[in-house]
Amino acid sequence: MTLSSRPSTRFPAIPAQELMRLYAAFCASEDSKAAFMDAVRDKAVPDPHGPALPAVRKPFRPTRHDVLRAHEMEQMAWRALLLHFGDMADMHVLSSGGDMLFRQPGVAYAVHDLRHCGRVVAMWDEGADRPVFQLRAACLEPLVARRIINAVQLLGGPSILRPLHVVDRWSGGWARDAALYRPERCAAFRRDRDGYLRLYTRPLTAAELALVLESAAPEVRKFLAVRRKGLERLYGTAGRS
Repeated sequence: MTLSSRPSTRFPAIPAQELMRLYAAFCASEDSKAAFMDAVRDKAVPDPHGPALPAVRKPFRPTRHDVLRAHEMEQMAWRALLLHFGDMADMHVLSSGGDMLFRQPGVAYAVHDLRHCGRVVAMWDEGADRPVFQLRAACLEPLVARRIINAVQLLGGPSILRPLHVVDRWSGGWARDAALYRPERCAAFRRDRDGYLRLYTRPLTAAELALVLESAAPEVRKFLAVRRKGLERLYGTAGRS
Protein backbone atom coordinates (compact mmCIF):
# COMPACT_ATOMS: atom_id res chain seq x y z
CA MET A 1 0.00 0.00 0.00
CA THR A 2 1.51 3.20 -0.80
CA LEU A 3 0.92 6.74 -0.47
CA SER A 4 2.15 9.57 -2.04
CA SER A 5 5.64 9.48 -1.95
CA ARG A 6 6.90 12.70 -3.04
CA PRO A 7 5.17 13.82 -6.07
CA SER A 8 4.08 16.99 -4.48
CA THR A 9 6.44 18.66 -6.88
CA ARG A 10 4.37 17.92 -9.88
CA PHE A 11 5.57 19.58 -13.07
CA PRO A 12 3.61 18.17 -15.99
CA ALA A 13 5.79 16.81 -18.74
CA ILE A 14 6.69 19.06 -21.65
CA PRO A 15 7.36 17.16 -24.88
CA ALA A 16 11.10 16.97 -25.50
CA GLN A 17 10.92 18.45 -29.00
CA GLU A 18 8.89 21.41 -27.81
CA LEU A 19 11.27 21.98 -24.91
CA MET A 20 14.32 21.93 -27.18
CA ARG A 21 12.67 24.29 -29.66
CA LEU A 22 11.83 26.71 -26.87
CA TYR A 23 15.30 26.40 -25.38
CA ALA A 24 16.90 27.22 -28.73
CA ALA A 25 14.74 30.31 -28.85
CA PHE A 26 15.79 31.12 -25.29
CA CYS A 27 19.30 31.89 -26.48
CA ALA A 28 18.17 33.91 -29.51
CA SER A 29 16.68 37.12 -28.11
CA GLU A 30 15.11 38.72 -25.06
CA ASP A 31 11.61 38.31 -26.52
CA SER A 32 12.21 34.62 -27.18
CA LYS A 33 13.65 34.22 -23.70
CA ALA A 34 10.46 35.64 -22.20
CA ALA A 35 8.34 33.35 -24.38
CA PHE A 36 10.34 30.34 -23.23
CA MET A 37 9.92 31.17 -19.53
CA ASP A 38 6.20 31.85 -20.00
CA ALA A 39 5.70 28.51 -21.74
CA VAL A 40 7.47 26.55 -19.01
CA ARG A 41 5.69 28.47 -16.25
CA ASP A 42 2.27 27.99 -17.86
CA LYS A 43 2.77 24.24 -18.00
CA ALA A 44 3.95 24.01 -14.40
CA VAL A 45 1.66 26.33 -12.43
CA PRO A 46 -2.12 26.73 -12.69
CA ASP A 47 -3.00 30.42 -12.60
CA PRO A 48 -5.72 30.88 -9.92
CA HIS A 49 -7.07 33.87 -11.82
CA GLY A 50 -6.81 32.35 -15.28
CA PRO A 51 -9.25 30.20 -17.24
CA ALA A 52 -10.59 27.05 -15.59
CA LEU A 53 -8.45 23.96 -16.05
CA PRO A 54 -9.95 20.83 -17.65
CA ALA A 55 -12.34 18.87 -15.44
CA VAL A 56 -10.22 15.71 -15.67
CA ARG A 57 -8.32 15.51 -12.41
CA LYS A 58 -4.69 14.45 -12.35
CA PRO A 59 -3.26 12.79 -9.24
CA PHE A 60 -0.52 15.30 -8.45
CA ARG A 61 -1.66 18.57 -9.95
CA PRO A 62 -4.05 21.05 -8.33
CA THR A 63 -6.88 22.63 -10.28
CA ARG A 64 -7.57 26.35 -10.27
CA HIS A 65 -10.38 25.81 -7.77
CA ASP A 66 -8.07 23.80 -5.48
CA VAL A 67 -5.66 26.72 -5.38
CA LEU A 68 -8.40 29.22 -4.55
CA ARG A 69 -9.75 27.10 -1.65
CA ALA A 70 -6.38 25.77 -0.46
CA HIS A 71 -6.30 27.55 2.92
CA GLU A 72 -9.75 26.31 3.90
CA MET A 73 -9.00 22.73 2.87
CA GLU A 74 -5.65 22.62 4.63
CA GLN A 75 -7.27 23.82 7.85
CA MET A 76 -9.80 20.97 7.64
CA ALA A 77 -7.10 18.35 6.99
CA TRP A 78 -4.90 19.79 9.74
CA ARG A 79 -7.71 19.54 12.32
CA ALA A 80 -8.36 15.87 11.53
CA LEU A 81 -4.67 14.93 11.69
CA LEU A 82 -4.03 16.98 14.82
CA LEU A 83 -6.93 15.32 16.63
CA HIS A 84 -5.76 11.73 16.05
CA PHE A 85 -2.05 11.89 15.12
CA GLY A 86 -1.04 15.20 16.67
CA ASP A 87 1.01 13.87 19.60
CA MET A 88 2.67 11.21 17.44
CA ALA A 89 3.75 13.11 14.34
CA ASP A 90 5.33 16.24 12.91
CA MET A 91 3.04 18.01 10.41
CA HIS A 92 3.27 20.79 7.85
CA VAL A 93 0.97 22.18 5.18
CA LEU A 94 1.90 21.49 1.58
CA SER A 95 0.87 24.63 -0.30
CA SER A 96 0.95 27.29 2.44
CA GLY A 97 -2.70 28.08 1.81
CA GLY A 98 -2.30 28.31 -1.95
CA ASP A 99 0.82 30.50 -1.92
CA MET A 100 2.80 27.69 -3.58
CA LEU A 101 0.56 27.31 -6.60
CA PHE A 102 2.16 24.21 -8.09
CA ARG A 103 1.65 22.18 -4.89
CA GLN A 104 -1.54 20.28 -4.26
CA PRO A 105 -3.20 21.55 -1.06
CA GLY A 106 -2.96 19.28 1.94
CA VAL A 107 -1.01 18.36 5.05
CA ALA A 108 2.08 16.14 5.29
CA TYR A 109 2.92 14.21 8.45
CA ALA A 110 5.75 11.98 9.71
CA VAL A 111 5.32 9.75 12.77
CA HIS A 112 8.07 10.12 15.39
CA ASP A 113 10.55 7.21 15.58
CA LEU A 114 8.80 5.28 12.79
CA ARG A 115 9.25 5.30 9.03
CA HIS A 116 5.49 5.86 8.61
CA CYS A 117 4.78 9.15 6.86
CA GLY A 118 2.17 10.43 4.49
CA ARG A 119 -0.02 13.19 3.14
CA VAL A 120 -3.65 14.11 3.35
CA VAL A 121 -4.26 15.69 -0.05
CA ALA A 122 -7.29 17.92 -0.57
CA MET A 123 -9.39 18.28 -3.73
CA TRP A 124 -12.40 20.50 -4.32
CA ASP A 125 -14.09 20.21 -7.69
CA GLU A 126 -15.92 23.26 -9.00
CA GLY A 127 -19.64 22.95 -8.37
CA ALA A 128 -19.16 20.60 -5.41
CA ASP A 129 -20.46 21.79 -2.05
CA ARG A 130 -17.54 20.34 -0.07
CA PRO A 131 -13.99 19.12 -0.61
CA VAL A 132 -12.71 15.56 -0.46
CA PHE A 133 -9.45 14.30 1.02
CA GLN A 134 -7.23 11.42 0.03
CA LEU A 135 -4.91 9.76 2.51
CA ARG A 136 -1.64 8.82 0.80
CA ALA A 137 0.52 6.97 3.33
CA ALA A 138 3.98 5.47 2.89
CA CYS A 139 6.12 2.99 4.85
CA LEU A 140 3.08 1.52 6.58
CA GLU A 141 3.21 -1.57 8.75
CA PRO A 142 0.82 -4.13 7.21
CA LEU A 143 -1.44 -4.06 10.30
CA VAL A 144 -1.78 -0.28 10.09
CA ALA A 145 -2.60 -0.49 6.39
CA ARG A 146 -5.23 -3.14 7.14
CA ARG A 147 -6.83 -0.88 9.75
CA ILE A 148 -7.06 1.95 7.22
CA ILE A 149 -8.52 -0.24 4.48
CA ASN A 150 -11.04 -1.85 6.85
CA ALA A 151 -12.19 1.59 8.01
CA VAL A 152 -12.70 2.80 4.43
CA GLN A 153 -14.59 -0.40 3.55
CA LEU A 154 -16.90 0.03 6.54
CA LEU A 155 -17.70 3.57 5.44
CA GLY A 156 -18.99 2.20 2.12
CA GLY A 157 -19.44 4.69 -0.67
CA PRO A 158 -19.64 4.46 -4.46
CA SER A 159 -16.20 2.91 -4.91
CA ILE A 160 -15.41 -0.78 -5.31
CA LEU A 161 -14.93 -2.08 -1.76
CA ARG A 162 -12.14 -4.48 -2.75
CA PRO A 163 -8.69 -2.83 -2.48
CA LEU A 164 -6.42 -3.00 -5.50
CA HIS A 165 -2.90 -4.42 -5.25
CA VAL A 166 -0.70 -2.50 -7.68
CA VAL A 167 2.30 -4.55 -8.78
CA ASP A 168 5.63 -2.74 -8.76
CA ARG A 169 6.98 -2.44 -12.32
CA TRP A 170 10.32 -0.81 -11.43
CA SER A 171 9.29 2.38 -13.20
CA GLY A 172 10.13 5.91 -12.08
CA GLY A 173 8.89 7.21 -8.72
CA TRP A 174 6.19 9.54 -10.06
CA ALA A 175 4.83 6.94 -12.49
CA ARG A 176 4.74 4.29 -9.78
CA ASP A 177 2.75 6.53 -7.46
CA ALA A 178 0.42 7.69 -10.23
CA ALA A 179 -0.59 4.04 -10.68
CA LEU A 180 -1.98 4.10 -7.14
CA TYR A 181 -4.40 6.91 -7.93
CA ARG A 182 -7.50 4.72 -8.32
CA PRO A 183 -10.41 6.65 -6.78
CA GLU A 184 -12.90 4.05 -8.04
CA ARG A 185 -11.42 1.59 -5.47
CA CYS A 186 -11.75 1.84 -1.70
CA ALA A 187 -7.94 1.79 -1.65
CA ALA A 188 -4.95 0.94 -3.82
CA PHE A 189 -1.70 -0.30 -2.35
CA ARG A 190 1.77 -1.47 -3.27
CA ARG A 191 4.22 -3.54 -1.25
CA ASP A 192 7.68 -2.03 -1.18
CA ARG A 193 10.75 -4.22 -1.29
CA ASP A 194 11.41 -3.78 2.43
CA GLY A 195 8.00 -5.22 3.35
CA TYR A 196 6.33 -1.89 4.11
CA LEU A 197 3.24 -0.74 2.25
CA ARG A 198 2.29 2.37 0.32
CA LEU A 199 -1.43 3.14 0.27
CA TYR A 200 -3.89 5.54 -1.36
CA THR A 201 -7.48 5.63 -0.08
CA ARG A 202 -10.49 6.64 -2.11
CA PRO A 203 -11.50 10.31 -1.77
CA LEU A 204 -13.02 10.89 1.69
CA THR A 205 -15.13 13.64 3.17
CA ALA A 206 -13.68 15.48 6.16
CA ALA A 207 -15.85 13.40 8.53
CA GLU A 208 -14.80 10.14 6.84
CA LEU A 209 -11.15 11.15 7.00
CA ALA A 210 -11.44 11.74 10.74
CA LEU A 211 -12.99 8.29 11.22
CA VAL A 212 -10.24 6.59 9.19
CA LEU A 213 -7.50 8.36 11.15
CA GLU A 214 -9.26 7.53 14.42
CA SER A 215 -9.31 3.86 13.44
CA ALA A 216 -5.64 3.80 12.43
CA ALA A 217 -4.28 5.80 15.38
CA PRO A 218 -4.34 2.99 18.03
CA GLU A 219 -2.38 0.65 15.73
CA VAL A 220 0.16 3.37 14.95
CA ARG A 221 0.44 4.16 18.66
CA LYS A 222 1.10 0.47 19.41
CA PHE A 223 3.96 0.26 16.88
CA LEU A 224 5.35 3.53 18.22
CA ALA A 225 5.32 2.21 21.79
CA VAL A 226 7.08 -1.02 20.73
CA ARG A 227 9.69 0.96 18.80
CA ARG A 228 10.38 3.28 21.72
CA LYS A 229 10.58 0.38 24.16
CA GLY A 230 13.15 -1.25 21.89
CA LEU A 231 15.18 1.97 21.71
CA GLU A 232 15.09 2.35 25.48
CA ARG A 233 16.31 -1.24 25.92
CA LEU A 234 19.04 -0.73 23.33
CA TYR A 235 20.37 2.53 24.73
CA GLY A 236 19.89 1.36 28.32
CA THR A 237 22.03 -1.70 27.63
CA ALA A 238 24.64 0.42 25.85
CA GLY A 239 24.75 2.83 28.78
CA ARG A 240 25.46 0.04 31.29
CA SER A 241 28.21 -1.58 29.21
